Amino acid sequence: MRPSQRVAFFPAAIAAAALSLAGCAADTSVETAGSQDSGATAPVSANPASPAGSPGPTAAGKQPAPPAFHPDSLVTVTFPDGRLSFQHPKEWHVEFFHASESPYVGTATVSDPTSQAKISIYTGQIADVVASSAARTVLETDPVPGLVGQSVPTPHASFFVDRSGDAAQYRMGLTPGLPVSPDGEAQDGLIMLGDRVLTADVVFTGQPFTNDEEAKAWYWGTEGQALKALLMSFSYPAIVPAATSSPVPLGPVTFTFADGRLSFAHPEGWRVEHEEVLASPAVETATVYDAGGNEQINIYYSQVGDATAGPAARFVLETDPVPGLIGHSVPTPSSSFFVDHANGPTHYRMGLTPGSPISPDGKVQYGLIKIGDRILTADVLFAGEPFADDVAAKAWYWGDEGRTLKAVLMSFSYR
Repeated sequence: MRPSQRVAFFPAAIAAAALSLAGCAADTSVETAGSQDSGATAPVSANPASPAGSPGPTAAGKQPAPPAFHPDSLVTVTFPDGRLSFQHPKEWHVEFFHASESPYVGTATVSDPTSQAKISIYTGQIADVVASSAARTVLETDPVPGLVGQSVPTPHASFFVDRSGDAAQYRMGLTPGLPVSPDGEAQDGLIMLGDRVLTADVVFTGQPFTNDEEAKAWYWGTEGQALKALLMSFSYPAIVPAATSSPVPLGPVTFTFADGRLSFAHPEGWRVEHEEVLASPAVETATVYDAGGNEQINIYYSQVGDATAGPAARFVLETDPVPGLIGHSVPTPSSSFFVDHANGPTHYRMGLTPGSPISPDGKVQYGLIKIGDRILTADVLFAGEPFADDVAAKAWYWGDEGRTLKAVLMSFSYR
């Protein structure tokens, strides 16, 4: 997905705009409580929650769900457009304020059972943006499953701290992609859903934490995980167009590995050569060929594997989390296209990576994608030096072949 230009975004400016419009719009403040559907379930987070004071995993290797946000006690709230929604605990409530119809401006405040405001939400067709410069430390960030494919970059539920001089501002909410760019710079911007902007920010009063350790302890506690679960529950379903007389394109074809769990899709006319090298420990390989018989993607799926150190420098051209692998591997595997520089030679690489190819602090990140008891790699096969420079690489990536190969990588699923 084509990266968008990022600019710092301050919801306070939006709130001012909303209030300025309030004088010419009727107050449509509505409170929601436990009367709505409580049978929905929250999406699985890539980093499930743990009880207060217990950020570590359980004996089973997974974090227990926070008691304040059980699936059987959820309320689903849908905005007036009928598409954007989120979930909150049954005892909490939401107050909507409709400031303007054209351009549309709406806000929502989520409050806990004591009526203390916890999250402020804005959705509208207008926004003010200003530049920002701050040193940012990311404490946690995860892609929101229900917003994957609906906004570029994929919105994340993020917890981070901005530092300017001696001042530290802790922030938690939805961010347009990672809160820090691949080169380590703080990045803000707008989450665009259709023709509207979305912001959702946890409301902190004063200076909530004395240091990062205290902030992390709160985040992994009951309240922090309940708020994260709410942010992770945001959803914006795509509109499926009505059927027409247009011809249906061929494919895709689904290929499933021998364990019956890992699968991916490829265009009709392409083929997969699969080999079960060993049964115990399990070792499977697969090579994807295009319609012309050219090797395009090499896949390794096994119970054995090792990793080597990465290059000295890396530049990310694009990376996106794979929807079908969210919640099955930590960090969430991404479909990535990047270039490595090591002592002069330039190597263009495209394939699945364990999270972003670059860590939030700008360092080269490498490792293994672990799914269940197996390791997964999937790499596009480039012959020789495929591109003269980054401009040529981007042109190929946004062309038919690059888009097709990305679609294969993005189709990986594990059940």
